[in-house]
Amino acid sequence: MSLTSELSSATSWVNNYFKSKFGGVVGFTRVEGPNINTLETKIPTTLKGRSLSRVGTAIDYNIRLEWGLKPLDSSVISAGIKRMELLGPQNTPEERVEWAETVRSYLTTVDDRSDEGLAKTAILLAHLDAGFRSGGLWGEDMAEIARGVAAEGLTPSRLLEVTRQEETSEVAKLAGLARESLKFEERESIMMGPSFDGSPYVGGADADFIIGGCLYEIKTTVNPRRRLSTTIRQLIGYTLLDWNDEFEIREVGVYFSRQGAKVTWDLEDLIAKTAMNSQTGLSEFRKEFEQLAMVECNKGGVEEKPI
Repeated sequence: MSLTSELSSATSWVNNYFKSKFGGVVGFTRVEGPNINTLETKIPTTLKGRSLSRVGTAIDYNIRLEWGLKPLDSSVISAGIKRMELLGPQNTPEERVEWAETVRSYLTTVDDRSDEGLAKTAILLAHLDAGFRSGGLWGEDMAEIARGVAAEGLTPSRLLEVTRQEETSEVAKLAGLARESLKFEERESIMMGPSFDGSPYVGGADADFIIGGCLYEIKTTVNPRRRLSTTIRQLIGYTLLDWNDEFEIREVGVYFSRQGAKVTWDLEDLIAKTAMNSQTGLSEFRKEFEQLAMVECNKGGVEEKPI
């Protein structure tokens, strides 16, 4: 399961750990919530269900593409292609191989850098992301694209038929707002889709991006306060998975993509305000979290296998 899923599962060791150690998250959210509630939604939506969720994932990838992400460098995308190549009971092995080869070839270049082209590529990446996180299950749109491709061949234009115009249009609008809102100093280092030492123990967890020592999550919602407690736990969770402080994270934050707004918090202050024991520091929590992950792995509750 993903980190978000682990934090929502009543039986997850991650969720149980956070309940016992970071019980102050709810109180912290009550304090921060009113300010976040004042954020104006600039890009509303009529999308629902999987389409809405897919747009939320796609804007993350669209931003990464604009910042120079090479899609096949993403462990989630590469693993998503591989899993969907090996699985997918609706399609023959030959169809799946042909499909995977076409996807890899297309993602190697991504030569259409127009707003619409990037949005379509980002939606394709969202499909692959979902394929990875579902364990290789194909969405019906992707399964339909792959049917018959071994005999007929598969062109990039046919591949991109998996995208829908209403999704493409919305992702392009969100990307335009992000270009206006996400402005950073050129000297600041940017790391896209970082994975952590502890990621293999939590479903291959990868964050959205780290800029200048601040870890950001992108949230695409018309109600930014909704699930804020889960988001705070998620941000803390990523920092705990950075067992050896490889990324030197000193702040965490959320970019609300429909509002075009950034909200950030000092990491040490956030830990102090949300931890049940305010005297326990980040390094101690990391060590504790690491040891617990090892125990759970040895019990067979976690699969220790990097993606």
